[in-house]
Amino acid sequence: MAAQALSAETASTLKKNVASMNDVASGFDVVIVCTGNEAQEQWWQARLEAVRGQIMPKDSVVVAVHEDWEGGAGNALGTLYAYVKARRQLAPKVDLDALLREGKSVGLFHTAGKGTRLAPLPGAENNNKPGVRLPAVVTVGGKSVNMTILESVVKQVGVYAASRGGRVSVFWGDQVFIPSVSPTYNPASHADILCKLGPMLSREQWAERGMEKYGLIVSNETGAAAQVEKVNYDTAQSLLSGFGTLAGVGVSLGSFSVSSVLLLSLLDEFSTELKEKKGKLDSDPHLWMPMTLSRESYLMVMQKKGVEKEFASSHYARMAAFKEKLPAFSAQAKGILSAVDVGMDCYWWDYGQLKLYLGNNKKALLASTPAEKVRSSVSLSLSLSLSLSLSLSLPPPPLSVCLSLSLSLSHSSRLVFSPPLHRTAGGGRHDPRVLPRRQRQRQRSNVLTRRRRQLDCRVESRSWE
Repeated sequence: MAAQALSAETASTLKKNVASMNDVASGFDVVIVCTGNEAQEQWWQARLEAVRGQIMPKDSVVVAVHEDWEGGAGNALGTLYAYVKARRQLAPKVDLDALLREGKSVGLFHTAGKGTRLAPLPGAENNNKPGVRLPAVVTVGGKSVNMTILESVVKQVGVYAASRGGRVSVFWGDQVFIPSVSPTYNPASHADILCKLGPMLSREQWAERGMEKYGLIVSNETGAAAQVEKVNYDTAQSLLSGFGTLAGVGVSLGSFSVSSVLLLSLLDEFSTELKEKKGKLDSDPHLWMPMTLSRESYLMVMQKKGVEKEFASSHYARMAAFKEKLPAFSAQAKGILSAVDVGMDCYWWDYGQLKLYLGNNKKALLASTPAEKVRSSVSLSLSLSLSLSLSLSLPPPPLSVCLSLSLSLSHSSRLVFSPPLHRTAGGGRHDPRVLPRRQRQRQRSNVLTRRRRQLDCRVESRSWE
């Protein structure tokens, strides 16, 4: 699809949102990070405390936990379990439930996982996937160091904190996005989910845009939303036949927020699973879909996902009873889930895969003029990509160029565990670390020369304004 020029209003909104992201005083009151093991928990606790005032408010409460749940809890039970562990770690100095009741905002970030799709970069950070570095800087212990993917996410999503007092907002640790609409809104339901919401599409538009490849949020004329996963136009119409007039549809970002009432009710509903650390439930198929789709539609979707009908039927009944007991969010609330639009022209960078990591970092090198502010899946304007860069404060060229070009190289060069033994002329083997001094110097010189030439060649091909 050809790139379309941004309107003056959209470009202005993007710049305002970037300015808001730079104002870290408006971030979340409490930041919870769910990691994969105890060592990562300790590392992130120290690191995030060190960067308060740079990516979040100076007085934010930081708590890192790890998910010690055999086989993984899924992001639904994982969210509840992370909250329970954070609440336990903060007590008795901080009452997390009381902070929510007082209207404080809580941001919860999921980072667990081995980062297989991003390999080999996580290996350079001791398998700490969200710790993979970016061409941006923060100050830690008086020294400038590379910003991590997670830190960029924490800084970026802080713009939603002001609208989410008394709510827990859940984000993924490898997605960065700049909304092209205002992030300020009034929550209209117990749960809401971020999506690129547009008007309802025709059958032809649905197929043309490949909507069947994505998890989708659909809204009706009342503003209530429903979740559907990777379905074609006709299936979506069938699944949502009792949902009312379909007014809008958009690709889901997966990130959601829940009210304190819904959170505490879910903690009570799944208390047995949380205590025994058994089961695996995700938010889309096990929370939003059974609470927004009809029973028949839900069973049809779960059957296509390979889930046994007995379990799907039992789980639907459980969530229907749960929903029945849940008090109304407000007198005006039309449903349990609503959509929060990030704008069709938002910038959305996923760092969960190696090819995306490389491609998104290279975007900061694109030359531009004000007339080249276009939305495209393969390029961003320099003026936006530098200012919207993950720290939103990249060092000036050519340092930023060198960082971007050599970042993957510096990561890979650290992945040295035990060098291979080389065969000698006599048929034996020797360790390359004991080569003659002159030969080692020659090898080092050749490597440095090659790297310098690569950088010089690429830097000269870019024009900087």
